[in-house]
Amino acid sequence: MEKDFEEINRRLRAADAQNYELDESVLESAPNASKKRLPNPRAGRFGLTALAGIATIGLLTTGVQTTTQPLITLASPGSSVDMAMESSMAADSLPAVMSPYEYKAGPELSNSTGAGDVYELVIEGNPRDRLQEFAAIFGESGTVELEEWSTEYFPSYRLETDTAYLSLYWHGSGMINYSSKRNWLSEECYLTEDDLLESELSQRENCQPLPTVPMPEAEILAAEAFELISSAGYQGQLSDIQVERYEWGASAYASTFVNGEQTAIEWYVGWDQTGQIANVSGHLAEPQLRGSYPTISPLSAVERISDGYWFGAASRSFYDYSYIEVDPLDQQDEMATDSGLAVEPEEDIGVMPSEPDWGLEVIELTVESQREATLLIEDSQGTGWLVPGYLLQTDQGWFEAVVALEEGVIQPPEPVRAQ
Repeated sequence: MEKDFEEINRRLRAADAQNYELDESVLESAPNASKKRLPNPRAGRFGLTALAGIATIGLLTTGVQTTTQPLITLASPGSSVDMAMESSMAADSLPAVMSPYEYKAGPELSNSTGAGDVYELVIEGNPRDRLQEFAAIFGESGTVELEEWSTEYFPSYRLETDTAYLSLYWHGSGMINYSSKRNWLSEECYLTEDDLLESELSQRENCQPLPTVPMPEAEILAAEAFELISSAGYQGQLSDIQVERYEWGASAYASTFVNGEQTAIEWYVGWDQTGQIANVSGHLAEPQLRGSYPTISPLSAVERISDGYWFGAASRSFYDYSYIEVDPLDQQDEMATDSGLAVEPEEDIGVMPSEPDWGLEVIELTVESQREATLLIEDSQGTGWLVPGYLLQTDQGWFEAVVALEEGVIQPPEPVRAQ
């Protein structure tokens, strides 16, 4: 036995610790390095025991594991990032940050943790060139300028001509927009007669909107939208486009699918009352997989609702339940009304509460169930992410879309944490 210890000591003395020169780049890259999995727990314990005799390497390994930097740092509610998110996401997809409600978990809520894929939204190229390329699709060209509300970390650009206005948000999902001026009226058209001079009243003759024409069939509109947004970067299928027709125009929506999951990264085409394209919006960012990360349970996620900064945007498909289109010419509705029968609404999981009376007492709500979903968020540096989340269904008929990543992978806003 004594000879065995002498052999171990001899080997340790022969080891030259100076040969291991580890600079900062090793520490910075270690959190993102792939983790090697041991075949079984016993092998893992054996490996740790064997390394314990080499103090220098043992301490270094422990240091790397405990100094892992968060992948994502969230922005504070009401910050410039929060406002920028409203520009990068559909307005009807954003949940209210402030809430007078108190949430508690119901007995059926799961306490199981898991894991989910995280995608970083990367915007490549030069923003001025990308906006020029987008404008060329509509036959437009001009000088690209920074918008007046653009900031260093959240820049936004515009290109305006006599016939169109185009913009690009160079952060988040890289939202890009086109708006035709065909239906834009002059400023005096929005003033009352009392606000106009007598000499200006005659100009109101030019305030009549363009005439309304019957909208083309949905299949025709879908094909037109698909050809247009595909040239701008949309990578989905024609069958993914949903068309809604109205008396005064039409709209087409196409969500982006990532790894088979529908996301809030959405393309949009709008037609005016003349059947001409009036608005187009899309996203230039490309999702890049950063890995699979652990998630908290739905039960634990309930506690995040009141924090005000764990929310994300879910796919339109989850919110569509809240839209009940009423067609005045629908014979079925007419028959139900004439017969005095009440028409039962569809299942409604996406309706958000109306703006509350802040003078009322806090209302207690119960989260009854959960559903997994991929959520779109933007971090404190303006980078967009697709992250795992939960749609927490309340007993009042709406859900809260809450990010499910564990803390450590994702970090709350620093000012909030310091309070």
